[in-house]
This record gives sequence, structure tokens and C-alpha cells, in this order.
Amino acid sequence: SFRSLAETINDLDPDDKIDSEKVQFIPNLLPTAKEMMAIKKFTGEDDKLITAELFFRQLIPIKRIEDKVKVMQTMASFEEHVEEARSGFQCLQEVCGQVMNSEKLISILEMVLNIGNFMNQDTL
Repeated sequence: SFRSLAETINDLDPDDKIDSEKVQFIPNLLPTAKEMMAIKKFTGEDDKLITAELFFRQLIPIKRIEDKVKVMQTMASFEEHVEEARSGFQCLQEVCGQVMNSEKLISILEMVLNIGNFMNQDTL
């Protein structure tokens, strides 16, 4: 129901009732400020409202709803971002290990040092 969905959003969905893919679309469902004002001013019966307006009416009591939805989006995508960062760090660790153990790099650096020393030989 609209009420249970609004309560879930207000509680930041602690039981993961809303699928993480669907959480990403919740901001598109939120009413604009103009729509919220219109619903707040409406004094008629609920049966005069369309489905979206009934949903909006349930969202009225939720404070900072946009912020709560952003938190839900972050929570829903957190594990995915952690895994991306983990794989990136793993790759970086492997590359650093290869650089540190590279014999070719050592010989290139020795060559650069020798060239620099040769070029600076008569400057003193």
C-alpha cells in the first residue's frame, strides 16, 4: 500500500523491502514542491484524488524525503561501489608489485642516472 511504502521510505528501508534497482527510480516518483502544496491544500475526499495524488498524500508527513531517498540510494549501491573500489585497489597493488620488482625498470633508471652523471660531469 501507499502508506507502507511511505513508512518504508521514512524508515530508510531497514529490511530491504525495496529492490536496489527500484530504489534508484524513487526520486522520479517524488512530488514537486508545487504538487506537494496542491495536495496539502486539498480538503476534499480521497476518492476524488488520482493514484499519484493518493501516494503524494502519504508522503506529506515525511520530513526531508529527498535526503532520505538519497541515503537509500547510497545504501543500495554501497556494496557495488565497495567491490569496484576493492578490485581497483587489487589492480593497483599488482601493478605496484610489478613496478617494484621490475629488473628492466632498474636498468632504465641506472641508464638515466649514468646519462645524467655524464651530462653533469664537467659542470663543476
